[in-house]
Amino acid sequence: MGAAANDVDRLPRRGLRPRLAALALVAGLAACGTSEPPSIALVVIDTLRADHLTPYGFERDTSPHVERLARSGTLFLQGVAASPWTGPSVASIVTGRYPDEVGIRGLRHRLPASVPTLAQILRDAGYATAAVVSNALAGPAYGYHRGYDSFHFEHYKLQPEGSDAPPGQPYFTADRVTERALAWIASAPKPFFLYLHYTNPHEPYLPPPRWRDRFMSEADGFDETLLHGKRFTRVPLDRDELAAVRAHYEAEIAFVDHEVGRLVDALGDDAAVVLTGDHGEEFRDHGAFLHGHTLYQELLRVPLLLVGPGIPRGRTSAVPASHVDILPTVLELARVPSPPDVNGRSLLGALGDDRVAGEERVLFSILEGGKTRCVAARRGEWKLSSCGAGRGAVLHDLSRDPGESRNRASEQRAVALELARAIEERNARVVPGTRPVDPTAARRMEAALRALGYVE
Repeated sequence: MGAAANDVDRLPRRGLRPRLAALALVAGLAACGTSEPPSIALVVIDTLRADHLTPYGFERDTSPHVERLARSGTLFLQGVAASPWTGPSVASIVTGRYPDEVGIRGLRHRLPASVPTLAQILRDAGYATAAVVSNALAGPAYGYHRGYDSFHFEHYKLQPEGSDAPPGQPYFTADRVTERALAWIASAPKPFFLYLHYTNPHEPYLPPPRWRDRFMSEADGFDETLLHGKRFTRVPLDRDELAAVRAHYEAEIAFVDHEVGRLVDALGDDAAVVLTGDHGEEFRDHGAFLHGHTLYQELLRVPLLLVGPGIPRGRTSAVPASHVDILPTVLELARVPSPPDVNGRSLLGALGDDRVAGEERVLFSILEGGKTRCVAARRGEWKLSSCGAGRGAVLHDLSRDPGESRNRASEQRAVALELARAIEERNARVVPGTRPVDPTAARRMEAALRALGYVE
């Protein structure tokens, strides 16, 4: 694909002086026998709930390559999304701050230039930086291209092979994201930082036939047009049809898992990899479909794993870990100090001993829309969800009630009160929404956002 309005491949290099100074420092360390920091890949997989992945105990073989990756590093069993939809979660991943502290409070809010991003910090420290992104909400119109030497937004219209979907409807395929990343890796200087955002397995759940056929053998005769335009969310489904919808989602996971395998093979053993999902997906777990509407675990529990030099192999950690922890973790891997005012902390200190979790921080997940603001506060296995004054808070014990079916607030008043106070303190730190995205850029994104379900 040639250069286009949505392709920002060659950005001007800013901050050249600190970059050269940092490179000189790296060269000096190497001359003294000290190895240079590793290259780092941050892989974000859209709409990926942890409990549908093989290393998290899912009964179907959706993710053998992620499982292989997990055996090579440390898997966090309790990844916590900062939000149940893409924009705020990505803001937290790349800034180490909760989205309501950086003004990302709705669909049209842009990342403020005053907040340094992970890519900017690493580029100033001497890293070559690149991104391949396939979700408009993590693209240039929202300010997420800042800090990259090369930023490619993979937005295209493609009718999937073997599909009778309406022509011209946007689809996002993981293989194109991988191909673009592999081309950059082949000539990238080291150390480098590479950010990939795969949009699969986001709805409409239309994987290539190779993957669909693997997961659909028990659902012959399913009307695939139910997946077009989210029809399955508006019509009654019987048990078999619901299973078929989920099977298409699982096939999409297998597709992107294959692409992760290709990427990791190209990176080699010397690179560090951080893999996560931006949020999960609901399949009537609590009565609805898709995401962005509740703070239940099917939307907030995301995969999170670390692989690389010095990271324990084949280990799992029960420490709850948030999106806001990714920036300080990556910076510690790169041997770069974190900004002093981030909300997260490096997870590397939790790799040796789960007793680090004795502090039991409170982690937050935030959902805002219109006049509604909902916050979930989690400490250990306790999770309180609140949608503001006058709307009763709900307390769940995730260890005994992972499906969140029983409100324990009246039985555990002290726990509920403690988490309610934490939410009040969180609310006090909210800043107004940032300036909206540029109207021209917003119009260019309209089709992509509508296809993803963010615009009706």
